[in-house]
Amino acid sequence: MRRNANSEQRLLDAEVHLKATAQKPIQGVSAYVERCPEAARVLQDLNGRVGLELVYNKKETFAATFSVNLDSVYSHQGIKVYELSRVKGEERNIFRLVVVLHFGDGTTKEFTSKHFQVQSRKKQGQDDDSGSVDNGYCGTPSPENKRKKRKISGGDSSACGSLSSGLNRDSINASEILTDRLVANSAVINELHVTKPIVTQRGDIAYHFKLNKEEHDLPLEEGDIVGFFEDPDGKSHIEKLTHFNTAKAKMAGVITRSAYLEAKAPVEDKDKALDDLVCVIGMVSVKVLGPVKNGERIYASLEHPGVAISQSRVSDAVYSDAFLLGQALESQDAKDDEVNLVQSFVSILLSISSGHVTGAVGDLREHMRNDLKTEVKQIKKKCLRGFRRWLFAGFILAVLLAVLLYQLFAPGTALRYLRCRQGSIEPPSQMWFTFTTSDKQIPRVHGIEFTFDKLKKKMDLNFDAHYYLNLDRCAYGGIRLVGSPLDNREMVRGAEIVAVNQNCTTVYYHAEEWSPYGSGRDIVCTSDP
Repeated sequence: MRRNANSEQRLLDAEVHLKATAQKPIQGVSAYVERCPEAARVLQDLNGRVGLELVYNKKETFAATFSVNLDSVYSHQGIKVYELSRVKGEERNIFRLVVVLHFGDGTTKEFTSKHFQVQSRKKQGQDDDSGSVDNGYCGTPSPENKRKKRKISGGDSSACGSLSSGLNRDSINASEILTDRLVANSAVINELHVTKPIVTQRGDIAYHFKLNKEEHDLPLEEGDIVGFFEDPDGKSHIEKLTHFNTAKAKMAGVITRSAYLEAKAPVEDKDKALDDLVCVIGMVSVKVLGPVKNGERIYASLEHPGVAISQSRVSDAVYSDAFLLGQALESQDAKDDEVNLVQSFVSILLSISSGHVTGAVGDLREHMRNDLKTEVKQIKKKCLRGFRRWLFAGFILAVLLAVLLYQLFAPGTALRYLRCRQGSIEPPSQMWFTFTTSDKQIPRVHGIEFTFDKLKKKMDLNFDAHYYLNLDRCAYGGIRLVGSPLDNREMVRGAEIVAVNQNCTTVYYHAEEWSPYGSGRDIVCTSDP
């Protein structure tokens, strides 16, 4: 095309749309175009990087959508930016786009696009195949590029006076494409059928999970142990396990950077910085604290959150609350406080199932504990009822024993009177008399008649005499010199053995010989019919 009476070569369809996302605030974006270093050295192109006009379509804290126009610059310091070499154009007319992100903390991050070739548009009737070039390294064609491929088409000043770029072609429509090899940065496929195994060096399947808002500025690393937590609205988010949140975690997982399949990826690009990848199943590197043996189970550490520990280091006190992550696939001989990345087989299903098993075991223990408590209570009730019965029976037995002992050993009890009457003459023959003692006491003596043989046997006597046993003295076990109204006991006196004459007028006592009671009076003799 002509501009100010001069013929200029310009790029066609040179607008490129880009989007950048980051895990920390983006302050600004810069874009540059440059000839590949090897080609610039051969052509002695001194332009270096040349700034391009950049237009923001949408700018957010952690994302920016923008576009750059490769044709917004024609020359730099008097040197044409896209001056084409007529010799070995495939190696020397190679350019690349450089994007630099400027962050709020003063740091920058540089990204370089795939190389692309710029050439004059073919004249009408020539092949119009065009495309970007993958040279293996800049300026040197790879073996694949020796095949016929599409090129970026343009025209010289004599034809249309303009150049074009193949970077901005939106799509290629074809009903069927057959190729031995397809290399692409990305592809959108509605349905995919695979007849052979998918071959990849990556080792796991991962899911995108929403990060806690406070974690956006704290990027997670490969192998970090994260927990799943409940939002106020009932949904789930992930955050790195710490001493402050471990108790609230529903389950645990491992951050991965080696997934060959990423599921639940955000639809909107702006949401990509708000989530992270958690391994669902596969082989990943896990941050493990201390030594671990190949084949040993690894658990999320509750005492050291954010890392895993081997099964041998899980204490019994926290075993029921620990989350099972997987199994180590290599041994690591490390210090107890040293953290290393250990290749492990991890499955979030293990964490879920171990949680269910632990919960079921806990419920079983609780039920057993409750059943045991109920059974103990019932046994206690039975024992208490039995104890009460035995206590009551013991009390009755003690009362009876006390009564028996009282009757046996207390003086003047009915039992002792009964025992004293045993062996007496039947029907019973009794007598009473009163006498005056040497100390001027006047006791009343009650006797019961025995045959002399039985009386001798009962009292273990060694003399021959007749007749009566002093019943009161026998029952009381001895004499009572005086009576007392306080205990309602009478005076018990008189000889232990007495005899009465046939007319019941004189009472005798034995002291080496039978002697009559001189003061004996009120003699009464009875014989029960």
